[in-house]
Amino acid sequence: MNKTIKITLITLISVVALIIIAAVVAVNVIDPNDYKPEISKAVYQQTGRQLTIDGKMGWSLFPSVGLTLRNITFSNAAGFPATPMAQLQEADLSVKVVPLLFGRVEINTISLKGLQLNLMKNANGVTNWQDLMQANKTPATTQTAPAATSTSKDKPMAIAIRNVDIKNAGINWTDATSKNQLAIKNLNFNGENIAVGHPFTLQFDTQVQQGAKQYTISSNTTINIASDMNSASLDKLTIKLDDSTMTGNLSVTNFNNPAIQFKLNVDQLNVDKYLPQQTNQTKSTTPAANSAASNAPTKPLDLTPLRMLNLQGNLQVGKLTVMKLNITHASVTVNAKNGLITLNPVTANLYQGSEKSNLVLDARTNTPAITFVGNLANVQIQPLLTDFMQNDKISGTGNVDVNIRTVGATPDAVKRNLNGNLKFALTKGVMRGIDVNYQIKRAQALLRKQAQPTQSSSEQTEFGSITGSAQITNGIAVNHDLQITNPVFTSSGDGTLNLVNQTIDYTLKIQTAQGDFSNYQLPITISGSMNSPSIGLDMQSILTQVANQQLMQQQEKAKQQATNYLQNQGKKILGGLFK
Repeated sequence: MNKTIKITLITLISVVALIIIAAVVAVNVIDPNDYKPEISKAVYQQTGRQLTIDGKMGWSLFPSVGLTLRNITFSNAAGFPATPMAQLQEADLSVKVVPLLFGRVEINTISLKGLQLNLMKNANGVTNWQDLMQANKTPATTQTAPAATSTSKDKPMAIAIRNVDIKNAGINWTDATSKNQLAIKNLNFNGENIAVGHPFTLQFDTQVQQGAKQYTISSNTTINIASDMNSASLDKLTIKLDDSTMTGNLSVTNFNNPAIQFKLNVDQLNVDKYLPQQTNQTKSTTPAANSAASNAPTKPLDLTPLRMLNLQGNLQVGKLTVMKLNITHASVTVNAKNGLITLNPVTANLYQGSEKSNLVLDARTNTPAITFVGNLANVQIQPLLTDFMQNDKISGTGNVDVNIRTVGATPDAVKRNLNGNLKFALTKGVMRGIDVNYQIKRAQALLRKQAQPTQSSSEQTEFGSITGSAQITNGIAVNHDLQITNPVFTSSGDGTLNLVNQTIDYTLKIQTAQGDFSNYQLPITISGSMNSPSIGLDMQSILTQVANQQLMQQQEKAKQQATNYLQNQGKKILGGLFK
């Protein structure tokens, strides 16, 4: 028995020694550079592209199968610029031999240096990799292949990678259909001890340039891919985008229909910095432009991505800038599944006040529905409007309650189908662009036939409070209960705001505590575009009120005179009877 074992061991050692000797001889005798033409030819036959290997090739067989390539270029597709689709300065790959005999793939190194990809889409919407996808399709055959047999013992081959290292890579993206260009530069990526069923670390850093904007991104995280290859988690996740840092964790289950859970925290984020810049054309707010935009055909929204979302998590941002609004301590809890998306609650602090709201987007049908319920409490209105709309025409401390709902697959339909109500209250503020005190003096001068008063350069009206509500029906807000208090006057108001075409038709009715108009209502009309309304004094209404008042006074005077005459006549008659 011992003799048999001894012979077996000697035989195995001899076989291994022969393999090592053969590998050494092969590596030293066979030069892979001799096969460059054959490699290029095979690639051309498969893809129709030219693969050029200008640098020296190297290889090894034991204890690892290794390959080294240098200075490689891969040509672009026909009809595209002559710039290579891919360039690579150096590539190294090595795989251990012995683990392959036991059904394991253990990769020592995957190293890429100076990889440059030039990805393009032409004016016809064709990409420069589309032909490669078609070339890789298996041609149809009329013969039926025998069915493959499998057993419950079949398992995917285990794969482990000791190190992945990508240095100084770049990707250029050019889209001729949208005239957009994007460049990813100086991309560095590293992963160590990558294996299924065990946590491993990944990190990368890069710069992204889009037009004149350039951003710096870096990240590191611990990844754990489950043994069944159907779920994964990102723990201790850190992503840095310029001056912003995001931390947290994220998990994905069921890769075929991904369900994502997350909890993320961002210290600060300026969203506006990463949005496309508005052109002069998109900034146009003229009535003609608004009318043309509302009448232009709008493509319905593609709801497919929303219906595919399976998302649950919470995002918190310490300091947030979005649409020029400055927000702190923002938090949103998201739930999305099968096209029903809920943001509840959404909370934030802004402009010395607070916001709390919830939003439901129901995209389960082709006509999505949106419901929004929100509250603003103790918010300083002037800085909010200045940042959001570049409009400082009103100031004060504001409280607003909103409850609205709409349906529609296009932005125009969403506005036209808007319904709901809102309540608002402002205290201790100023309305700019309208001087009610001047309008009162102007009306007095007109009635007295005096010279018009000089208008104040400030052109504003202070108020103690403004309260009111609005009922929104099909995109038109109607208000009948506006109340404004002021030391000199009180005011009520009613009218409409058309949110579809951004116009206003409103009347303020001013009544002074004393003076010529203590018995009259002074109507001030506000009409036209909401961005630049026309403000005027309804003198016809004032004259009508004055005429009616004078007529009533004359009637009262005549009535009093008639009464006095009758009384006097009665006294005379009675006096004559008793003489």
